[in-house]
Amino acid sequence: MDFNITSEEQNLLFVIVDHLDAGNAPGIGELSTDMGHDAYSAAQSLRKKGWVAIRNVDGRDTIVALATPAPPRRSAPSPHGRGRRRPRGHGCGRSGAAAGDAVR
Repeated sequence: MDFNITSEEQNLLFVIVDHLDAGNAPGIGELSTDMGHDAYSAAQSLRKKGWVAIRNVDGRDTIVALATPAPPRRSAPSPHGRGRRRPRGHGCGRSGAAAGDAVR
């Protein structure tokens, strides 16, 4: 989902939400009337950005739903394992212990 939307697209979203909350799946023509100008390009842009689902219903392009954001993608697991520690005194620099000191 692309969260970079224009003010025109944001205004159109508010109109779409009002329609959907009222139980109406608005057509692009209906949205154009409500907006006072052609809403086709803004509606198609919102579709491409993943905000709305548009279907052809009875021969007209209709907003049938708002999209829900996808859950965040999980990163790949670490090749070193989860929560694995390096053994003390091996590898990365001096531990500050003198030779012969007990390791705790």
